[in-house]
Amino acid sequence: TDRIEDSVDQHCPTSVVNATTSIALRANRVLQVAMRETENSEDPIYVDRVGEAVQRLRSTITPMVADAKNMVLSMDDPNARNRWRASSRDLVGAVSNVGQVVDPSYTPIRPYQPPHPPLPTTPSAPTNH
Repeated sequence: TDRIEDSVDQHCPTSVVNATTSIALRANRVLQVAMRETENSEDPIYVDRVGEAVQRLRSTITPMVADAKNMVLSMDDPNARNRWRASSRDLVGAVSNVGQVVDPSYTPIRPYQPPHPPLPTTPSAPTNH
């Protein structure tokens, strides 16, 4: 999505279209892999959870592509860009959701958080001199 942002800033519609196509193809690849996982599972709860995540992802691809197209047609319209950003965030969230359902150890990229402060040390026992 950063590449699309840069392409819009540079008024380069071809790059926006190419990057959007790449994102849509990758999202479809995630769908295929997730569906293959359900075919290999005998756990009905897992299959249902993956199916729900797949449906959510599937419902985000077309709106993102449509919003990107509208953004290309109106590159100077901040509202078109904001709509694309929202639909792009939805798609990224849906991809992350599929990852979490398919592999519970999957950890989505999170914003930077500073490390925790060190734990306090216990005072040492008094020494007898």
